[in-house]
Amino acid sequence: MLRSVLLAPLALALFAAFPASGSDAPPADDAEVYAVVFYADWCGNCRILDPKVMEVWPSFADEPIQMVKLDFTDAETTEAAEALAAEHGLSDVLAADAGKTGFIVLVDAESGEEVDRIGARDSVSEIRAKLTAALG
Repeated sequence: MLRSVLLAPLALALFAAFPASGSDAPPADDAEVYAVVFYADWCGNCRILDPKVMEVWPSFADEPIQMVKLDFTDAETTEAAEALAAEHGLSDVLAADAGKTGFIVLVDAESGEEVDRIGARDSVSEIRAKLTAALG
């Protein structure tokens, strides 16, 4: 129990930093798919989903997919999330699910259309399959 309590913040910190780190991430302009993460640090489903995504995400490092993390932890992060969504042309995606957390919306970068969703109940293999299918 104590181990999981101590490791949970580390896993969340790694998940928060991972998409922005590493030179292998494709540039934003080359993204064909956005993985829009609806996140909050107090969200139970986020804590279930994060380790699964962290396991799968490295295998997509060379793919034209960009993770956009919309953090709804508090008023300050929510304001930043709104600006980030606007920057990537994802304001409609944000508006459709505003206030909800614990899932990822896969969005076609060109059309802005939702392709699929990833949730805490999805297994690692299901997450991998959904990301692969979204890339077409």
